[in-house]
Amino acid sequence: MNRVWGTRVLRALTVVAVCAAVMASQYSVSFAAVSREELSPERMIIHALNRLGFGPRPGDIEKVEAMGVDAWIEQQLHPASIADPVVDERLAGYTSLEMGLKDLIEAYGPVAPQGVRRRATVFEKRRFVDSRADAASGPGPNALIPTSQAARRALMDGRPADYEIILARLLRAVYSERQLQELMTDFWMNHFNINFGDHPFAAHFEQSVIRPQTMGKFEDLVMAVAKHPGMLSYLDNWRSSAPSEVIEARLTALEETLDHSEYLVLLERKAFLKSVTGLNENFARELMELHTIGVDGGYTQQDVIEVAKALTGWTIDSSGIINGRDDDGVFMFDVLMHVDGEKVVLGQTFESGGVDDGEQVIRMLARHPSAARFISTKLARRFIADDPPEAVVAAAARTFEQTGGDIREVLRTIFASPEFRSTDYYQVKIKKPLELVASALRATNAQVDPSVPGLVFGNQQNPPLIRRMGENLYNHQTPDGNPDVAAAWVNTNALLTRLLFANALANNELPGVDVDLEAAEKLLTKLGMPVPTPEQLSQFHAAIVASRAQEQEQQEMGAQPGMMAAGGPAAVEEEEFDPRALAIATMLGSPNFQKR
Repeated sequence: MNRVWGTRVLRALTVVAVCAAVMASQYSVSFAAVSREELSPERMIIHALNRLGFGPRPGDIEKVEAMGVDAWIEQQLHPASIADPVVDERLAGYTSLEMGLKDLIEAYGPVAPQGVRRRATVFEKRRFVDSRADAASGPGPNALIPTSQAARRALMDGRPADYEIILARLLRAVYSERQLQELMTDFWMNHFNINFGDHPFAAHFEQSVIRPQTMGKFEDLVMAVAKHPGMLSYLDNWRSSAPSEVIEARLTALEETLDHSEYLVLLERKAFLKSVTGLNENFARELMELHTIGVDGGYTQQDVIEVAKALTGWTIDSSGIINGRDDDGVFMFDVLMHVDGEKVVLGQTFESGGVDDGEQVIRMLARHPSAARFISTKLARRFIADDPPEAVVAAAARTFEQTGGDIREVLRTIFASPEFRSTDYYQVKIKKPLELVASALRATNAQVDPSVPGLVFGNQQNPPLIRRMGENLYNHQTPDGNPDVAAAWVNTNALLTRLLFANALANNELPGVDVDLEAAEKLLTKLGMPVPTPEQLSQFHAAIVASRAQEQEQQEMGAQPGMMAAGGPAAVEEEEFDPRALAIATMLGSPNFQKR
């Protein structure tokens, strides 16, 4: 890199590092003494739009003002009452969102060797491929077994796009009128995190488990999560069982009572039952530590073992599902795998036996006072501050216990608290990457073409925008989900990516995204975003150009390792900039807009 551009890059990164340090300090403010000064009516509307949703669009402030902020909040607490025609239209062709689990598995699953995918016999695979080929080519028998390439084409016919569920999350965040439901969907998808990878479980888990119960009873949500094959597979409970010698003895006794057809059914499952080796504690531990009572909930290692015993036999049934992997299927309870006898969890004895053991343990944990405290703390952190005020947590926990874990009532308690409406908690939360992207698209009244999914879909060499900012939708590696505190998102690299995104968006450089600068300028000014001075515009532009030069150098060095010896990359031309677009970019990249 030549000396001029090296100096500019260094200056740009230094500015970004200083900004990151300043932003980080802004989110570590102590609120031990709350003034309780209420927000002004206009600021309260902006606050509600930012906290209960992904930020205002042009016209939203006026809309909420006309109906009253409290009426708008109450409406958001009942999403089923809100019409959502724009989202309905945009997601009309997203077939994966409406498919059942069996259909999803069969539609997504590629043809694979029997050693990789065990469930279907060679005869079943032949019938499946033939039926798909017949449907694609019209009537008539298939005289020959299709080639591997032909089989793949048959299976890919009608297969949903891999990025549908990810793009649907972004489109809903940007366009949905049910903003609180979208925010709660994001909250619960992280609370009950599953690393889906390329598995089709994601769409079904979100659509059938999370979305219908974002504001229902907590215990019903936990129960639905615990019975979904995505969670059973992710945390290995589908293989958790009684000791292998116990299963062997049960199989021997059972086989003596079966007729021929019943024995054939058992035979298909027998190989799996012989492969399990005993108790697995993974799900039991995370059920308590992350899902219900929290790490400080008072449980012991023995409680973990007892919960794991109660949940043995909670496994996955893949019968009738062609082209599935070993852990593909639907929930089933297998009595052959279950540990008999009483279980004692947190001092309470469970001895009903069978699937009831696990169900009773889950309901007890979901109703526990520690769960009330743990969930209330997380919700208060989400909606008020990284270090949530104790008064709000205590009030929300009381509501949780009094209502049997009614999530809607807990939220209502938080939104009605003096702290939620206090100036001390205005703009003290930083936006996660998904929130930032969605709020910027909303603020600029952006029109997103879903056929160009670069915001959420990419690969290892060219990762999607939200992942470059640090957030992995549906692919966070650990069970604790994406964090909800500023420290996780405020760093030099992430902030630089946010600035580059703001510039690309304002200058209409994002493929498939078209923005309205005039509407954005009016709204951002109304939101109180600082209007940049000419000097600030020049500095911002220099930082963008310098960062692009650095990026180009890295790309060219990757493609041509000997380039530096030949004199380095060509300098990036410092093009003229559109002052309005750059002003919008500067406001979108400002610390004020990064907060919610």
